Order: sequence, then structure tokens, then C-alpha cells
Amino acid sequence: MNIDSIHDGGLSLKAWLVLLGLVAVVFFAMLPKWMRGDEVRQVLETSGYSDVTLKGFVFLPCGEDLFGMGFEAKGPTGKPARGAVCKGIFKGATVRLEAA
Repeated sequence: MNIDSIHDGGLSLKAWLVLLGLVAVVFFAMLPKWMRGDEVRQVLETSGYSDVTLKGFVFLPCGEDLFGMGFEAKGPTGKPARGAVCKGIFKGATVRLEAA
């Protein structure tokens, strides 16, 4: 069976593999920057959070976003806050809070 003859939605298997490879390259290129947490801290501090403690990678709270970093901090109102900062490839970061 020829790999080019397998079609799913109009794209060949080879095209899907190339697309998957490109997504992997973008993911791994962005990962080191995200792992340092500099951007996460900047997003939280710009949003009024202080005393930020990063908790590592999270995936479930971020839905379709590619990256997520959990955090605990003092929120803009002065009360403790927990959640995640989520980021996709072509979009800005989103702060998502857990219910208290």
C-alpha cells in the first residue's frame, strides 16, 4: 500500500505527519521559555497578583491551550488565589482560577 494513497479528509498520511512534525517543532521551541516561568510571572504581576509561587505544568485546566503553568498567589483583592496561566501557540496568556 502506498503511503500517499491513504486519505483522511483530503490530506494524505504524509501531509498529516508533516503537519504533526511542524506542531512538535513549535511546541518544543516554545517549551524552554515557558518552563522558566518568566512570562507566567509577568502575566500574573501585570494582572495584579503578588507573592507568586509557580507549581509546574498543568494541562486539564487549560482546555485546548497548549501550555499551562499552575500557580498560587495573593490575588488583586488581597485574598489567596490558585489557578493556572494558559497559553496557546498563536494567542496570549489567559489566567484561569480554581474555585475557592
